[in-house]
Amino acid sequence: RISRMPDNAQIERTLRYVEDKSPVNLDKLSPDGKKLIQDTRDIIETARLMFKGKNADEPFQNFVW
Repeated sequence: RISRMPDNAQIERTLRYVEDKSPVNLDKLSPDGKKLIQDTRDIIETARLMFKGKNADEPFQNFVW
């Protein structure tokens, strides 16, 4: 709102939301489609954990600001 980057809590909520919600009905996907969704979720979870660990005191946001 004040021309700043999102804080870690906002990034955490967003990544959790994206990881938990599917844009498509999983029941209608092929096994390969389901694997793709799971792989994508794994990547998002890894990114979330990396960001949480490496950016604990928000140096990235402070650098950009």
